[in-house]
Parts: sequence; C-alpha cells; structure tokens
Amino acid sequence: MSVVNLRRYSLKNGFPKSSDFADVLPTQDPALSRYWRLNLVSVVSNHTPRVARFDFLIGATVYNLVTFAADNCSDSGKILGYDTSGTTVSYDFGSPVVPTQCQFYVSFSGTPYNSVVDFQGSSDNSTFTSFFQGNVNSSANPASPQCGLHEFSNLARL
Repeated sequence: MSVVNLRRYSLKNGFPKSSDFADVLPTQDPALSRYWRLNLVSVVSNHTPRVARFDFLIGATVYNLVTFAADNCSDSGKILGYDTSGTTVSYDFGSPVVPTQCQFYVSFSGTPYNSVVDFQGSSDNSTFTSFFQGNVNSSANPASPQCGLHEFSNLARL
C-alpha cells in the first residue's frame, strides 16, 4: 500500500474527497456478508463424512456453525444431506465478515468419504451467493480415513 502525501491538499484547494485517496483505499471484498452457510454441492465418494460439528474460522477465531454431537470417534454425529434437515448449515455473524476457513470434526475412521461443499454468503439471509468451494474429506489421505478435526481441502475462491 502506498503512503498518501497529505501536504498535496490544502484548504485553498478545498477539502480532499474520498476519490482523491482511491489509490490507497482497500477495495471492499464482495464476499463480505452477515449470513453464511455451507451448502452440499455434490458427493464425490460414498457420502459426506459423518461429523460431530462444523466451524467457520476468521483468522484464529472459531465460530461454531452447528454441533451434532460431542467430538468423538464412535460414529456419532450427522451426515450433511442425509440425516440433517436439508443440505445447508447456516450461521448469522451479526455483522458482515469473510470466513477464512472451515473445519469439521469427523467422527468415523472407516470408509473414505468425500463431498464438495461451497460457502455461500448473503446480506439479507434469503439470496445467497457462492464465494468459496472445497472438499469435506474424511482424511487428508483418502486411503487412510481418520477421525478428528479436519480443514477443508482444495479450498478455492469462486
């Protein structure tokens, strides 16, 4: 970011306008939204992993979207799109934000599971736009699914 030389403006030229600083003002992120949800797009392998919870992260701060069960490795939780009501999980942040990551606790270590899920944002909680997409995998290594806390893989901005 460049530094603005405020000496180039003076009262005889009038007060500076916001357009005078356009080269140094950050552009508002179009993904900035109050309401966010995870939306199941497609199943890649078997079904979405059974999870105990989904969380959004903004920097290092964790926001729990939903908890289906305590963190466990005994196959207790929910499968998004199968034994949940609908294929979305929503959260109201109270003010506009942009999540930086999503994490989920897989509660099963058996068969590998994988689904594509997108992050959708909205300012009015009725019209949602997809901003990010990634995979919910039962493991970073599909040949060796593991119970535990995972982050989305292949997370990309749309």
